[in-house]
Amino acid sequence: MLPNPPVASRRLALGLAVLAALVIAVPAAVRLVATASDGDGIRLGASGPARMPASWPGLAVQDVAVERCCGLPAGTVRVGIVTPVTTPRADLLFFHGHSDRMDNHQGLFTAWREESVRVIAFDLPDHGGTAAGSLDTWDLDQLVVLASRIEERTRTDRGRPLFLAGFSVGGELAYHAAVHPELLARFGRRPAGLVLLSPALAVQPVTAGDGISKPRALTHPGGASLAPPSPAVPLANPLFATGLLVQGWQDRALTPPRDLPVFVATGDAAQDTYIDVAKVRQWVLRLAGDDVQVDAIGCPGARHAIDNEAWPVGHDVLAAAGAYLDGVLSTRPRPVSLVACQPYEHAYLQAGPAQ
Repeated sequence: MLPNPPVASRRLALGLAVLAALVIAVPAAVRLVATASDGDGIRLGASGPARMPASWPGLAVQDVAVERCCGLPAGTVRVGIVTPVTTPRADLLFFHGHSDRMDNHQGLFTAWREESVRVIAFDLPDHGGTAAGSLDTWDLDQLVVLASRIEERTRTDRGRPLFLAGFSVGGELAYHAAVHPELLARFGRRPAGLVLLSPALAVQPVTAGDGISKPRALTHPGGASLAPPSPAVPLANPLFATGLLVQGWQDRALTPPRDLPVFVATGDAAQDTYIDVAKVRQWVLRLAGDDVQVDAIGCPGARHAIDNEAWPVGHDVLAAAGAYLDGVLSTRPRPVSLVACQPYEHAYLQAGPAQ
């Protein structure tokens, strides 16, 4: 039996595989984008019971038919809603990450429900209970348009503020919508703010250290229980992965409207093996220098899935995100007590004893 190759050799081989995938995928992606719809061909149809039930009480799910033009696959999108007991103060549209599903964010959604925020989420194509063709047949613009259609379909009060939020790839999707005026205009309500958790604006070429997503690379022991990552290998969607690398780099250079407040939370640069935390931090500081209203926290020792991390990181992220939403809605800072994470930009957050 041949011995296992050294780690460095395996990583070199994986890096070469990534490069080869990019060489193959980029021309194909260009052809796909050139022939696909800009989003106007995306239509929602009838809704019905979800084939995949919710994994926890409080998440109400349904399957919504989706149709696309140009011969692209149709199917259904699994949509979830978390409704607070009291009258909602705001709506929040959430994008999950790659190899993720909306069910994985129970703690986050529950915390927002307790802030009287109504959460709307959906499983991306190739993820969870959504069956709407391969993710490779969708680009970021089309996913944002799909999200705007879902927000419109599930809307119950146009007068409520709307926030866009996302984790990892979902964070890039939310930011992508914000920095492209034609996409921002797709929403029936101009968003009141962004919540970006470990946003994938600077993706590592080989995620999780070996190119395979796994729970132990997302959180430390003691963190929330997560569904097995699926698809576990980002390069299972080479066209989308290529587009994400390029689009994240491009979007990082763009600035959202200066009256659109932004909340960002990141993990540890040495522990998060999915994104380049240092580059994300540089982007945050650039936004602050450009007079964007930014609240940002960094969490030493935290891995990528910061909202699902073990105490005290997960607690800090939920507390800070909730304080940010309350600050935007009430236009005044709310003191937040952080145990592990450290604010490095302040707009609506105020360090101090919790009230």
